[in-house]
Amino acid sequence: MRNLVFCLSVLIFPAVQAQALPQQVNLAQYLDLVRSHSLLLQAEQTQVDAAAADADGARLLPNPSLSVSRRRSERQVMVEQELPIFGQRSARIASADSATGAARARVESFAAQQLKQAAIDFIGLLVAQEREKVWQDALADLQRAASVVGGQVQSGTRSRYDLARAEIELATLEAKLAQAKAASANAASTLAQTVDSSDWRPVALGALDLPPPAQGFETLWQTTRERLPAVAAAQAEHAHAQQRVIQAGKEALPVPLIGLGNVRGDAGHEPMVSVSVSIPLFDRNQGEIRKARAEAREKRLRNEAALAHAEAELRRALEQFEHQRELTARFEQQALSQLSRLRRMAEDGYALGQAGILELIDAMRSRTDIMTAHLDLVESTLQAQVTLRHAAGLMH
Repeated sequence: MRNLVFCLSVLIFPAVQAQALPQQVNLAQYLDLVRSHSLLLQAEQTQVDAAAADADGARLLPNPSLSVSRRRSERQVMVEQELPIFGQRSARIASADSATGAARARVESFAAQQLKQAAIDFIGLLVAQEREKVWQDALADLQRAASVVGGQVQSGTRSRYDLARAEIELATLEAKLAQAKAASANAASTLAQTVDSSDWRPVALGALDLPPPAQGFETLWQTTRERLPAVAAAQAEHAHAQQRVIQAGKEALPVPLIGLGNVRGDAGHEPMVSVSVSIPLFDRNQGEIRKARAEAREKRLRNEAALAHAEAELRRALEQFEHQRELTARFEQQALSQLSRLRRMAEDGYALGQAGILELIDAMRSRTDIMTAHLDLVESTLQAQVTLRHAAGLMH
């Protein structure tokens, strides 16, 4: 029994540990986890496997058929084999290979979209953690101030109103901190859900710094046209549709049926060879050819539309990123740089009796509001950067 328990431990627990996710991750590590752990991405990958299986099937020759017939004293055995000698097999192979390429391109485009959303969710967690820290610091600052107020009330230099007002503000900040913690937990849960690990609560690592300026539109567009997954998927779909037209044309040609057999009768055995072929007099696969050509026109138009949409999306994403970055940089220069001075003036004014408790609380609120507003701007800027990277084909 002891050996059995040990064997079960070896079989079960290492597998669980192998799937354990790190408690702290940066953006690159998290995106790697999404690629390797997302069941949704794995499900999409099966499209490529299915298309590859079809490609394997297209390479096979049709099975021969065996027929046996008997008539009085005569018995006939015949083996027949289709021989697609007019290019049908090569057309099927080319069409199946292009279908595999189209499936792979669709999966890559889907993965890029999923990674974009995953990166935005990661930024959301990073900002939520920092916002929680801002409220923690604000609560700690007010607790220190309330301690000073309490001492002044006891010494008679301040009224009890100051202490009561500080305690009300403390209760408010505690509620704000609780909300911030709930937001962080919800953001962490979103990251866990993406990698299909419901009990994982990651901590995001990274700096919330202003990203550097982006390259110009023309520079980005020259490389985007070649690597953007959505455009590549549309191009692959068009290439597959063109191969379907070729295949439909080849399928209109007859496929000879070669037969080898033996006839046994009263006179003995006699070999027999037969060749049969359909005559494409009425059905020349016109319907399938016309349908394939229509689909090819559709895919060509969708390819052109995808390219135009990609160009417009890149331009819009670049403009949005530059706008958000400019707003954040201006805010940091005009407001964020004044925080330490604002805090010092408020504390000194209250300590010297030049300001009341309301002025001190208002200054603390203003400082917290500025910091949370800055986090909102940074979050929008980083999200715009992710959108730009996706529009430039850099999220796969």
